[in-house]
Amino acid sequence: MEQFFGILQRGLGQLDATGEYEEGTLHELKESYDLLEEKQQGDVLQIIEQSLKNLPDTVLIYIWSTLLAVLRDERVIPFIEVLMNHETFTLWQRAELMHQLQRTIFTNGLAVDEKDEYRRNDRIYNSIMDKIREEKKKTFSYIPLVKRKKKVVIVLNQLVGRQHAT
Repeated sequence: MEQFFGILQRGLGQLDATGEYEEGTLHELKESYDLLEEKQQGDVLQIIEQSLKNLPDTVLIYIWSTLLAVLRDERVIPFIEVLMNHETFTLWQRAELMHQLQRTIFTNGLAVDEKDEYRRNDRIYNSIMDKIREEKKKTFSYIPLVKRKKKVVIVLNQLVGRQHAT
């Protein structure tokens, strides 16, 4: 596990310095992860979650997405799902993140149980729809017609009147 965390730390340093990981580091990370036993792999993911939880959600989603693509372990998906439901992301960003997650799962050939995939998508869709419903409930005060700004209408009427005059 120490070797894996050393490589991960190097990769995070590269990310901090240049904004991206070096390809060789990602390859080493995958090899080191594959050498771990299944329980150790799960423990590693939990330790990563606890260690990085104070980073901004935008950085975390990038790190977890990279780990999913590199490690090709479906146990990474729930960590991404939790982040996607944070209020940090707009509705459109959350929907786009969901589609990117689906693309990553598909292109990396991750063996995801169809029922689990449906439940995950359902949870994400429902959280997005709940937010839309919440936004729709906002009330707007009524402004009487005489108090409304009518400059746009007046300008349009003047333009229309000029066109008819010519």
